[in-house]
Amino acid sequence: MSPVEQRFFKDSNFYIFIAIVSFAIFVFGTGGKLSFGTDSASYYSAARNLLDGHGLVITWVSGESSPLVNFPPGYPILLALLDANLAWIYWLHGVVYMLNICLIAYTIFEATHSQLMAGVGSFFAWFMPVLLMIHSVLLTEAIFLL
Repeated sequence: MSPVEQRFFKDSNFYIFIAIVSFAIFVFGTGGKLSFGTDSASYYSAARNLLDGHGLVITWVSGESSPLVNFPPGYPILLALLDANLAWIYWLHGVVYMLNICLIAYTIFEATHSQLMAGVGSFFAWFMPVLLMIHSVLLTEAIFLL
């Protein structure tokens, strides 16, 4: 094996560990549920309407519909690709959380060339309540961070 391949496999075990712990923290930290807000309802409504063949429109509580003009269309389209299934969306947010933590570890490792520092950075990121909160709400912020 070349030195580059040896380094990759040595580092990949480290990132696999970071990924597994990150995903476990997401699952236990969120209790298996996503949070909703008014913006979340708009994204979800637009995704449901897209699946139902009505286009990217938001259905309001009053029953009226209006085009999705206040939000970018990418997230509702992604939700529609996942069939607007809340379980699939939850797992997507878990994967994004895991990838964001791995990205933090990788950035620290590339800056310091130290797995110890990358691990410490991941440890601190795991216990940042705001990072977990961002990934546990049905909003675009988690994917934007990635």
